[in-house]
Order: sequence, then C-alpha cells, then structure tokens
Amino acid sequence: MTRTSTFWRVGLMALACAIAQGAQANPGEDGTLTVTTTVTSLNPSTTLRTDEANGQTVLGVTDIAALALPACPGGPANCTGNTLGNGFGTTLSIGDLLLIYQPQETDEGVGQAQISATDNNTFGSVTSSGSAGLYEFVYVLAFNTAGADTITIVNSGLNGGGANCGGLVNSYDGTGTGRAMVIRVPQLHNLNVNNGGRIQAPAWGGSTGGVVALDVRRRPDNSGGVLTFSGDGRIDVTGLGFRGGARDNATNDATDNGHNTLFVSTSCLLSARKGESVFGYSGSSLTDCTAAATGLHVGRTLGRGALANGGGGGNAHNA
Repeated sequence: MTRTSTFWRVGLMALACAIAQGAQANPGEDGTLTVTTTVTSLNPSTTLRTDEANGQTVLGVTDIAALALPACPGGPANCTGNTLGNGFGTTLSIGDLLLIYQPQETDEGVGQAQISATDNNTFGSVTSSGSAGLYEFVYVLAFNTAGADTITIVNSGLNGGGANCGGLVNSYDGTGTGRAMVIRVPQLHNLNVNNGGRIQAPAWGGSTGGVVALDVRRRPDNSGGVLTFSGDGRIDVTGLGFRGGARDNATNDATDNGHNTLFVSTSCLLSARKGESVFGYSGSSLTDCTAAATGLHVGRTLGRGALANGGGGGNAHNA
C-alpha cells in the first residue's frame, strides 16, 4: 500500500509539473513587431543578486521592474496582435520568457576562470572559462516584489533536452562584479524589419547591455512565426559589446630607449591597458591606469598580451 501511494504521489507531481510547463509556453503572446527605424530597447534587463546553482527554481534578482517591455517602438501601429495583458508597454507577468546569461566570470580558481599568467606569448590563454558564456531560456512561473525581488522559473525546453521542472540547467554568479544578466525576451508572433530599420542592443556598460534576443515562433494555432527583412533592414550589434582598452595619459617610458616587450605589467609608464574580456575589465580612468580593474584584469591590467578574448594593450614603443 505504501509503495502504491508513493507511485501515485510521484505521478501527480509529474502531472502538475507538465501542466505548469504547458501553462508557461506562450509563443507569440507579444504580437507582431514592425521595425522602421533604429531600435535599441527591445531587451530590458537586470542582474542576479544572489549566486544560483543548477536546479534552482527561485532566483534572486536586482530589479523586477526593470524587466518591463518598452512602449511600442515607432508608435502603436508598429505593434499588433498581442494577446490580452501582453505586448509592448507591459510589466513582467507569468508566462514571460527570460534569458539568463553570464557574460563574465570574474572569480579565479578551481572551477572558475583560469589563464596562463606568464609574461610571454602564452599570457592570457584560457585553461578554464568557469561560468563565462553560459546561458539558458526560462519561463516565469511566479514573482515577488515584496522585499527582495525574486522570480520563480521553470525550464523552457528551449535549451535542449526538452521541458522539465528541474530549474536552472547551469550555475550562475549573482555577487561581485561578474553577475549574470536576466534579460526579458519578447515572444513575437511575427517580426518585420523594414528598409531603414535597425535592431540594436544597448551598449554594454559593465553589467548589462550588448545583447539582442527575440523569440519568433508560431502560435498553437500554427499561425505566425515569420521573420521578414526588407532592403537594408537588419539586426546589428557592431561595437556594442565588451569595451576596448581605455586611453590614459601616463604611458611615456623614458628608459631603455623607450622599448620593451612586456606581455603583462602594472606600470603605467611602460604599457597601455588591455581590452575588456570575459574575465573582467581593466578600468577607464584617464589619470590612474590601474584603477577600477575587475576580475582577472586586477594586477594584469597592462601590456601587449591579450587576456582571454580581450585585446592586448600597447607597450611604450608602439602605444
């Protein structure tokens, strides 16, 4: 009898999970979008505020209000056919689609980011990327804004392996300088990008930006799911991702005839800053070239060696 009861409980839990999963899948709920000019705000975002392990279903986020879709770009005539309570200009609700994305891993160590730190041409080569670059799509099952903001999610089934109630597929950072992004993804019935239309991302600013993510799928009645690009209409995120090495006014080596071959340095006189990477940023101060560095760039801010996928900084003889 106990065994039979256990089987029933497991079966009911599986059925409840399947119903909840199905209730969240609302392809096309935000209607058809027509883009006629440059649009940069289709993906409102915030960040995690707590570390979240794989399997987690309740996520601590910084600001749920920041996940509201913007008003229809170009005016109401460009947004049609949304389902009741959904569409542009609406706040986060149950059934909305989110992208969880870890743009940077700024912790160093076993299971985290690891590079070659030797001052030669191997500097910056990656031996472990940690969580950098991980991402997945989830549906909103519930959310809470009383006190610290939280969102309850279910696996979307868009990550491979089919829909399930197991929560996050990956683990993400929600503390420090390398927090994962939480990005609202419009669920479009159709997308039309007309001649002169540009879909761009907000520029990456160190914690959010640099991403365009749109879900264009058929509705359950098999309508829609059409993407149309006319003339020079396009999605273009050129130059909106990680930042280059910032300029400073300190590099001016007066020794060794002004020539050096440093791949990594902390001397503002000898070298310029490296470009931003999946492992952090070298800072942007005009007067202190080692200030405000983050992640693996701390103590490795300068010199010609490229750190992971960021560009190397110039040395005094060619800066």
